[in-house]
Amino acid sequence: ALPGTATSVGLSELEPGFHRFFLKIVDIAGAASTTLSFPDTSDRYWEVVAPYGNLLIIDDYSLDANNEHLNLYKSIFDTLEGIDGEYSVWEVGSNLPYAMSDVLATMNYFDEVLWYSYFQLSHYIEAASAITSYLENDGAMLISALQIDTSNGLLPIAEFEGGLARIMPNQPFMPVQEDWPELGFMTIFSFGNMQGLTAAENGEILYNINEDVIWDYPEGFCIRRTDLDLVYISAPLGELNGLGTLPEYLRKVFIELFE
Repeated sequence: ALPGTATSVGLSELEPGFHRFFLKIVDIAGAASTTLSFPDTSDRYWEVVAPYGNLLIIDDYSLDANNEHLNLYKSIFDTLEGIDGEYSVWEVGSNLPYAMSDVLATMNYFDEVLWYSYFQLSHYIEAASAITSYLENDGAMLISALQIDTSNGLLPIAEFEGGLARIMPNQPFMPVQEDWPELGFMTIFSFGNMQGLTAAENGEILYNINEDVIWDYPEGFCIRRTDLDLVYISAPLGELNGLGTLPEYLRKVFIELFE
């Protein structure tokens, strides 16, 4: 029984599988409501999945109907030494959980997170407070998203600006450090509003746009925080395996940089 002042309830130690939550309200006179359920239809359930591995892949690309990006990441992490297929997947869908504490609690099961999106507005912006708390408690995260929001202080970006970009397969993003791989598109790629970055005091640029691309904006496209284990790339990472180097990039981030 919950006290009448309760505004929320947390459920723990649930067994993996399908569940429904039932609730009945009793007033001070002892009159009871009908039994409520959540979800509120008999043919829907909450699925509880046990965490597996130290890596969480957050699929925030709901328009990827065939899961091409997710399947690419899974194929890489299935064989990447140090991950070896031990990871979990969270497909966000159209909305995050209502409470950011639920987002944080989910991420806290894992040491590392890959959060990626593409065309639609990325939910990482909405979850910035939860992500910051996760990182400040020794979590590590790679974010791939076109949308940038510096108002919450999460990304170590001093300024960003951009516009139309047309990038050829032979114009890969270039690493600042020589031991990182180049990252190229598989086909000609056009962006209507691509953003270049400059680093804030707590930031370090990892990749720049190729000098052969017609581009009049900041050159940075991948940046890391120097005070927390956070890497952000303002391009769709799932499209950047044209040179076959995406596995090496993910190894550099998750196995070397975050360890």
